[in-house]
Amino acid sequence: MEKRYCVCINFGNETTTASYLNLTATYPLNKDGFLDVPQLNILNGNTDETRKIKTAIYRSYDGQWELATERECFTKKGIAIHFINKIERVSLEDKEHYTAFIRLVFQAIIANNSFLYFDNNNPENRNFDLYICSSGWSKYDTNDYNTVIEDYKKFFSTVLPMPVTLISREDAISFSFRSFNYQKRSLLIEINAATIDSIYDSPIEGKTIFSGTCNGVGHIARDIQNWCAETQETYKKAKSVIPIVLEETDNKNINWEMPVRHYIEEMVEHFYYHNCSRLLLDLPCVLVLGDILGNKVEEYDCQDILYHCNIREEVLNEILANYRLMLKNDFNKLHDSGIMPEVIILVNNVFPVPWIKELIKDIFKGIQIISRHGSHIVSDGIALYAYSNHRLQTTIKSKFTEIINREFSGTMQEFLLESCNNFIDKDITVPAFEKYENNNARINASLIKNMYLVNIPRKASNELK
Repeated sequence: MEKRYCVCINFGNETTTASYLNLTATYPLNKDGFLDVPQLNILNGNTDETRKIKTAIYRSYDGQWELATERECFTKKGIAIHFINKIERVSLEDKEHYTAFIRLVFQAIIANNSFLYFDNNNPENRNFDLYICSSGWSKYDTNDYNTVIEDYKKFFSTVLPMPVTLISREDAISFSFRSFNYQKRSLLIEINAATIDSIYDSPIEGKTIFSGTCNGVGHIARDIQNWCAETQETYKKAKSVIPIVLEETDNKNINWEMPVRHYIEEMVEHFYYHNCSRLLLDLPCVLVLGDILGNKVEEYDCQDILYHCNIREEVLNEILANYRLMLKNDFNKLHDSGIMPEVIILVNNVFPVPWIKELIKDIFKGIQIISRHGSHIVSDGIALYAYSNHRLQTTIKSKFTEIINREFSGTMQEFLLESCNNFIDKDITVPAFEKYENNNARINASLIKNMYLVNIPRKASNELK
């Protein structure tokens, strides 16, 4: 079956997304010079909420793993989050979590996107190829890059019923902005919940610099929760009463503060998206604990004790003062590192925080800043990478075929055509080919012939000459 689509999944530490492109179609660029990439539904439905999920799973009542899609899921005993790490560092328990999560996401994508076809009994009978990016490793890792790739390939080959192509986050993000920043010195700042990463790319200087900090915007919800625990009497009461209830109902292993953190994250996102003057926190206990405690909750009057408070913007700024200072120091270090960007691309993989952009603008004075919301920035970039590779390989195959059909016949022609296709499928990628482009080479018969000569047997090489 013809592989018409590329299915591209980004397994992120916080959020998992999936995008795709039809490899046989031609797409126009939008007004900003980018190609708009469509997203896949991971959950059933056709909304923004169904196209991205928390990277988290839990045990259902029958013991089966399920995707954690609701706040109540985070109260389950078997909840598992933050299980993605470098393969060599992943514990056996987290490897079980990650394996289950990968399979659930793959199955959900097949089930919820009707144009995709996959035959479980014959995996080769499908209309797509699979490309994956997994958090936890980088092409700039101090460990051997090829070794890391092979470790991930082995892992995914035991988890999924079909082969995958692995793409690094750096390459994926670069391809998301390729049409814009290809000839400019650009600084891409990617804001995540756990980290803030930056990639400085200078085609003119021929260098790429990657750096990162652990000061992601997850600090905001954490600092607010700590403030509640220190200053809010309702929260203090909850901290004293709820653990007793959990202990007496044999649910002592439940971390009730985890769904509270997720609730605060939701309200912070609403606060910044809608430019509110107050952050409203109004969470009854039942929304945190779900139906786990049943009627026992009422005996302790927990329904109304968690917390109800309005945080004014000036108070919120005081709560976040230390975090703002940490970010200012991080961006100052980045500015003083010697990089000279012509443009800054600010990508929010979580909710945008306006004052972060203002902080960057103040430090990198006079430099153009382009802001994009980037929940799908990595999975979109993977799709663009796969699409570009497919078009390049198709072009080169066509030119090789033209040369071989014109100059050879019989057994030699058959051998060269087969070898050509195998070689291109295996070794020709956009990044590899750009090495030739950077040396002022162009896609032409002579270049293709020279590239091929070093990869075929000597006898055939002499014949081709």
